[in-house]
Amino acid sequence: MSSKRQQLIETAFTEFYRDGIHAVGINQILTASGIAKKTLYTHFDSKENLVLDVVDYWDNTFVDWLAKRLAIADTPSELSDALFDALDDWQANKESTFPEYRGCFFVNTAAEYSDPNHPTHVRCAQHKRRIRALLDFYLNEMGVAQSDRNQWCDTLCLLKEGVISQTHIERDSEAPARAKTLASTFLNA
Repeated sequence: MSSKRQQLIETAFTEFYRDGIHAVGINQILTASGIAKKTLYTHFDSKENLVLDVVDYWDNTFVDWLAKRLAIADTPSELSDALFDALDDWQANKESTFPEYRGCFFVNTAAEYSDPNHPTHVRCAQHKRRIRALLDFYLNEMGVAQSDRNQWCDTLCLLKEGVISQTHIERDSEAPARAKTLASTFLNA
């Protein structure tokens, strides 16, 4: 990928995450990136194509980050703890490579593209499935049976989404710790 294309994607992500996709115009991205309009349209024939590439960029960035955070776990309990510790660091702005926490980019984006068949909404839903698959992968590697993995993934994913919403909407910085305790109770039951 060319450095200008990557710069446009990263700049657009920052602007979209901070202000919302429909609130950000192409000129705002160009000003923030310092890249000429002609260069932007050399790489993207529309704002919608840029949005799709931004969603893919953040999906890969986020999943890679979370996979590294989860890789330290050797047991389901450690996996759960690693998940909620990662969410805690993210919402507390302790991840230096992440922008200031503003909730889930994929939830925010899907809300702007509410038609479940819109390509952007579809890609946001795919991200959520990738996170579930990541958790399932680690649980499988730990030898957890499929039926238990399904229950654990359901529980962890629902708690994860609750944490993300609670910390964003209500600025509840204790939500990750409470979810960690709830998950531990479930896993040990």
